[in-house]
Amino acid sequence: MIANPKNNHAHEYHNTNKPFKHSMLMSGGGSRFGYYLGMYAAAIASNKKPDAIFATCGGAIAAGIVGSFESIKEQKEALLSHEIHQMSQRIQYNKRHSLINVFLDIGKRYLHRRATDIFPDLHHDALFNINDNDTPLFPFTPNYASNNCTIAIIGSKLCFNNNQVGTKRHASPLFEEVIFSNRKGISALINAPYSPHSSLIKNTFKKEDSVSFQDAIRISVSDIYYLPPYSVAGENYMGGMLDLVPFHLAQHCSTTLSLEAKQPFSNFSAVPAFLYLLGYNPNDVQQAIPHRPQDIWINTSDSPKELKAHQINKKIDLLSNQIVIDTPSYDQFCTMMQAQWDYGYQRALIAFKQHHK
Repeated sequence: MIANPKNNHAHEYHNTNKPFKHSMLMSGGGSRFGYYLGMYAAAIASNKKPDAIFATCGGAIAAGIVGSFESIKEQKEALLSHEIHQMSQRIQYNKRHSLINVFLDIGKRYLHRRATDIFPDLHHDALFNINDNDTPLFPFTPNYASNNCTIAIIGSKLCFNNNQVGTKRHASPLFEEVIFSNRKGISALINAPYSPHSSLIKNTFKKEDSVSFQDAIRISVSDIYYLPPYSVAGENYMGGMLDLVPFHLAQHCSTTLSLEAKQPFSNFSAVPAFLYLLGYNPNDVQQAIPHRPQDIWINTSDSPKELKAHQINKKIDLLSNQIVIDTPSYDQFCTMMQAQWDYGYQRALIAFKQHHK
């Protein structure tokens, strides 16, 4: 699963037909999203500033900070801000789920290990929720074009409605991939070939330039089984897990990519969840990503271990019979985000230096 560092000893390829020279992929990360800002800062320090970012799930938060602030100093201050700390506290456990039901559902998916044949109740299945009042989840006002960088956020649109929940889906897909960006980002993906990871995902993707960046972030972080669907203009959306590492779309419009060699997903909990609702094994997809000599691979495979004490963790509370989020104080949050930023910066700096050899 880890990228072979020998693949980095090669020159860059220049294709004048591609609108972007260097795209950085911010793929997932969860509550460890701070390390993507360190990676971005390392790219600047290495004279490899990306002119495009493709972001999914937690990475969308980091991309939003890049889209909101010009300088690395401002971005880091935003990462350590009270506003981002308060944002992290808005995610709460859905108390309708008892511990026994949570573990029974995980066990059922592990034994099932295949795609669902019914339209799922994604609102009911979500373990957590966000109080979506009049205040956007993301506290700043980002722009899809910032720092001379075009930003694209990956999400998904539901291909069924509430009346179909619980009925047989037959061969119908559950999700359609959606790319949220500005006109430049959308036009860069015109005629991009598209092949979804499974038949549960529609065989075409949607390009959307009318949804605000703040809404796109809120959509992208709505992971299956984690948060319920989020509605914008009458459409129900979910997060970017259906294309967590959007390599193929990014390489269509970019000469060089910087992306992660990520840790494997859990075969007990994560892989069965992917198989059940998305129809594919994410570890197989990650292993199949081409290792092109012009791309820059950043090794974050040990991030769950190295940042275990520097992320927002969940724990089991037997007395309340639920899973609780171990919410850090503001000072703890700042220490956590600083550690994440440092981790991403150092790992990316190593990768950029190796790529220059």
